[in-house]
Amino acid sequence: MFSELRSLALVAALLVIADRAQVLRKLKRFDEAERTYRTVIGSFERTLGAESSQVLRTRESLAGMLREAGRRDEAEACYRTNLEVLERTVGSGHGDALRISKRLGDLLMERGAYEEALPLLEVALEGQRKVLPEKDITVGVASASYGRCLLALRRYGEAETALLAAHEVALAVRGEAHAETQALGRDLAALYDAWGKPEQGARWRAAPRTP
Repeated sequence: MFSELRSLALVAALLVIADRAQVLRKLKRFDEAERTYRTVIGSFERTLGAESSQVLRTRESLAGMLREAGRRDEAEACYRTNLEVLERTVGSGHGDALRISKRLGDLLMERGAYEEALPLLEVALEGQRKVLPEKDITVGVASASYGRCLLALRRYGEAETALLAAHEVALAVRGEAHAETQALGRDLAALYDAWGKPEQGARWRAAPRTP
């Protein structure tokens, strides 16, 4: 009983320290944040096990910080570690695994690894569609990433379908003036220009909400 209470107190203390790491991250004090995240991860691993949800959650936060700091190789390694654990323990269709697939795919796109990113983004999108309404913003965001990856690969027909769907969701949920809605309009204009359909591209540049 005493041992269980001690473990609970330690977990509570570690969660407070993890919150401090988040504050350091927001302040762009990345070196301090990294040290704090890694300390918390190590303590959680010893206390709860290497595959515990707290370890995975803290490592995901560390990956996001490393990505912000421009350390994409290290961020990718963190995401891949989490994804491997999640696929093995809860399955690739679990919400946590889908989220990591999306984030890893986005990271790979930042590095120009579009062929490698595409299957991860496709898994994320299809998985979200199975459990969420088509007009849910999470589905829209996943569709946007998938469409942008297809656009980079010059798969214009598929990119059009994904980007139009993403724009429709963004317009309905966030409104025309939102930055993401506007960005999707620009993506669609670029798509039609690259596809040899300049008239449609011009329409999106002039009025992003008009397909």
